[in-house]
Amino acid sequence: MIGALAIPAFLRPLRRGFVLLALLVGAAFVLSSCKEKLPPCPLVRVQAPLNQITKFAPGAPMAEENVVYASRIRGVAIKCTYAEVKARANAKGQGASDTMEVLLKISFETLRGAAGSGSEVQAEYFVAVTDRRKAVLNREVFQVELPLPAGRGVATTEQEAWMDFELEGRTGLAFEIYVGF
Repeated sequence: MIGALAIPAFLRPLRRGFVLLALLVGAAFVLSSCKEKLPPCPLVRVQAPLNQITKFAPGAPMAEENVVYASRIRGVAIKCTYAEVKARANAKGQGASDTMEVLLKISFETLRGAAGSGSEVQAEYFVAVTDRRKAVLNREVFQVELPLPAGRGVATTEQEAWMDFELEGRTGLAFEIYVGF
């Protein structure tokens, strides 16, 4: 026989098991590739100079000895959910909306300045959603408590921010999210 392999006699009883195993592995591969893939999240941008802030003592000149604190946005993680996908999974089946919910986890790093006192300070940061032409579609301001480290150390904190916006038939790639002070 050309192209056929001779199966040793001691393996012949296992042949059915090998065929069944190969079929099961192939079926699992096919089924796993059939999962519905979620559309992509928007691109997140944290750009200078909006990624950092330095606060000076009120009424004092802008000098190093008058710095209360300096903070920067160290990073942003994003998780998005499409309401359309959630609606299809909903047992009520009330139809799909065209909305994206975005959860941002924002990491801050803060230094105490020479004029700093207390264990924390209040700061504000913003999250803005734009289209690809940079037109602002949604903008929200959030409060964050930034811990002040003792001495000259660095304190880190993380905060979550939620936003949702209309997709209008587009995917997350049609939008950008900007985060800054």
